[in-house]
Amino acid sequence: MKPSTERKPEPLAVRFREYEARDFPSLCRLDQMCFPPAIAYDPEEIAAALVQPHTFCVVAEQDEQVVGFILLNYRRTVGHIITIDLHPDYRRRGLGSRFMKMAEQHLAELGVRRVVLEVATNNDAAIAFYRARGYSTQRILPHYYRDGTDAYMMEKVL
Repeated sequence: MKPSTERKPEPLAVRFREYEARDFPSLCRLDQMCFPPAIAYDPEEIAAALVQPHTFCVVAEQDEQVVGFILLNYRRTVGHIITIDLHPDYRRRGLGSRFMKMAEQHLAELGVRRVVLEVATNNDAAIAFYRARGYSTQRILPHYYRDGTDAYMMEKVL
């Protein structure tokens, strides 16, 4: 077997921190960049999610620029990952895994026993990402997105 000539990207020197109101435009831009219009949240939906009880948002920034975020909430023993968005230049470099690990640890500390999320059935990269982290498909949510695209509800027991 030949050794791989493909170089792995350098580890990212990003800073994770809690969401601040000044980040809102960046979150909206990132979500529009990451998803097709029928799947992306509109600014009103993001704003509404951010003010719900038991909702947390963590951003990753590099050089004062938001390059990713995760938005989640919980109710009793069930956590919900609303969205995880990464700038395309920052994908496949471990940032998504770091977000998921932080989110799951935080939720577990709050007594959450399982985490759910929704993902478009045609988003193969995201489905593989979640499965690699222990999430399994629970059911199909027909016509979940505005354009009629179905979603999988995926779940992980913590």
